[in-house]
Amino acid sequence: MGLILLASGSLFRIWAMETLGRLFTFQLTVRKKHKVINSGPFGLVRHPSYTGALIMVLGEFVVLQTGNIGQRYLGSSSRSSWVITLISAIPVCMTLAVILPRIEREEAMLVDGLGQEYRQYRKQVPRRLIPGVL
Repeated sequence: MGLILLASGSLFRIWAMETLGRLFTFQLTVRKKHKVINSGPFGLVRHPSYTGALIMVLGEFVVLQTGNIGQRYLGSSSRSSWVITLISAIPVCMTLAVILPRIEREEAMLVDGLGQEYRQYRKQVPRRLIPGVL
C-alpha cells in the first residue's frame, strides 16, 4: 500500500507539473501572461503538486510502518514500535509545516497577480489539497 501511495503521489505531482507547463516553477512567482489553469488535476484541487508531495510522504510513512525496516534495527518491542512511528511521522509533519504556509503565500500572490480570475477559480475549485476535505 505504501509503495502504491508513493507511486501515485509521484504521478499526481508530475501530472500537475506537466499541466502547468512553462508556468511551473519551484519559486513562487506570477509570470508574464500568467493565467489560471483549471484543467487536469487543477480541476480537482488548487495545489495538486503539493497534494502529490503529501501523498508521497504518506506513502513513505506507510512503508516505514509496514516494512519491518525499523524492527531490523530497533527490535520488535512495543517501545521500538513507538519510536518507528514517531520517526516515520517526521517527514509528514515537516511536509505539512512547509506546504501549508507556502500555500497561504502562493494564494495571496495569485490573488494579487491574477485578481478576479483567480478569485473565480477559488470558487470553482474550493479545495486546496484534498477534494472534499481541505
